[in-house]
Order: sequence, then C-alpha cells, then structure tokens
Amino acid sequence: MEFHVIDALRTLGHSVSIVSTGDDLTTIIAELRGTEPDLIFNLTESLYGDRLQEANVIALLEMLRIPYTGVGPQGAWLCRDKAISKIVVAQQGVKVPPSAIFRLGDPIARGTLDFPLPAIVKPLMEDGSEGISAKSLVRSAESMARRVEFVHRSLGLDAICEQFIEGRELTIAMTGNERLLLFPIREFRVGRGGKGAPRFQTDRVKWDPAFRKKWNASFVDAELPESTSRGIRSACRKIFRCLLMRDYARIDFMLSGGEIWFLEANPNPNLLGATPRAFTMPWKGLPYVKMIGRIVTAALGRQ
Repeated sequence: MEFHVIDALRTLGHSVSIVSTGDDLTTIIAELRGTEPDLIFNLTESLYGDRLQEANVIALLEMLRIPYTGVGPQGAWLCRDKAISKIVVAQQGVKVPPSAIFRLGDPIARGTLDFPLPAIVKPLMEDGSEGISAKSLVRSAESMARRVEFVHRSLGLDAICEQFIEGRELTIAMTGNERLLLFPIREFRVGRGGKGAPRFQTDRVKWDPAFRKKWNASFVDAELPESTSRGIRSACRKIFRCLLMRDYARIDFMLSGGEIWFLEANPNPNLLGATPRAFTMPWKGLPYVKMIGRIVTAALGRQ
C-alpha cells in the first residue's frame, strides 16, 4: 500500500519523503520537525505493534500542528470501538445489530448468556477482520462463551458479540468532506457453495487469495433498487459525519429483507491499487492516481 500511495503522489508531482513510525517516539518527532512537510499522508496503522496506539500517533501530528490526511484522533477512536460507533450511528436512525461487550478478565457464565442467535463474536477494537474466522459465527450460548474466551485468551482483547444479520454484505467508499464523492456500491459474493464456504468476510477471506479462488469469493457491483441505493448513500453521509471521519472512508453494511444495517466504519481504509491483494476494490470508477489526488485535495482544503 505504501508503495502505491508514494508512487501516486510522485506521479502527481509532489516531493515525497518517508517517516517510519518505529518504536522510538523521539526519533519520529525529530524526523517530522526536520522534514517540515506541507502535508502528512497518514498511513499509520499501529505503534509498538499496538493498533490502539493509532489514534495517539494522529494526536501527535495534531500537537505538532502538521497537516495530515484522514481522520482525527477522536474519529479514529470512535470508529475503532465497534460498540460506541454503533451507539452513535443508531442515534442517526440507522439500524445496527444488537450487541454486547465482554471485557477482558470479566468472568463468563457458560450456558447462561441471553443474546439473539446466531451471533458473531469478534475483537472489540480490531479491524481488517483480524480475529474473525468461520468459528466466530456461534449458534448457542455455550459456543458464544467459548468464542469470547478464545478472543480473551488468544488475542488478549475485549470481545463484542453482535447478532448475525443474514443478507447481502455491501461496502461503499467515499472521498471529500463537505461534499462527498460516493463510489459504486460493491457486494461481497461467494460463487461456490458447499461445506466450508465462507458466509461473511473472515480474516482468511481478506488475506488469502488461494482461499478466495477456491470458493470464488469476490466483490462485484451491487445491483440494487434505486430506493435502496439512495438509502445506503444517505446513511453513508450521516455515518461519515457523526463518526467524525474526514477526507476518505469506507463503510460496510448488511442488506437484509430490504433493511439496511450498519456493520463497520473504516476511517483510513486500505489504499492498495488494482492488484490481486486489493480485494474489495472500493475505489472503482476513478483512476488510482486521481483518487489519491482527491484525498490530498480534501485534506489541504480543511487547513
């Protein structure tokens, strides 16, 4: 991703230097001050190997008063916390699946969990489908408890349990701020059935091309009634603003029985170009270099 973005920025005529967010914060600050950039194209995903530090890196840029692309620290935290983001989005009148949080270290009473089933158990604060597999879909309180314990024990993270909404999994990308450019709505589809076929986007679906090829899993342009398309686009605009996103984003939905359900907001989504690894390809319809240029323009326009 970094190579693609850097190449696009240089194609646009920008002078580009790279600052690595290693483990030494003093070095990062010194490099940023020494470079004196007009704009940081922020591709940070973690610090010290901890994704929860992403918002703190953004806050550092705020304190240094260096302009940057993408979401601010408040929006980064809002979007990363799947429970809080759903509370905020629900206040905008957008449907969200019922959910429950299981904090790390809290005791779990096996077989006594009262929650609508089936459900999906996943890490509360991760992204990129990390920690999500076929076993994340649970059909009993007993299996839910086991999966929560797995997230706690294996990942060392809080867990969130959400009711599984059966339907069509959709995603839509956007760029801009006051005026948003919304890209075509894309739909996740699995072309082959059978035992083991993925029913939703797992970690393996996103990052294992051989697995996708086996099940003919892909994203295609969604064929939707105009009223549904308008509803999704209207929801995108509300979500983009209430979660304090900026410059560009991707939002995931489930369409079930004609109803639109919010799943997740990605404030600084993957910006891979048109390569086999660029699985979702949400930026369809705009040349990659122009899309990167729009993000830069949107960020500079806020200054």
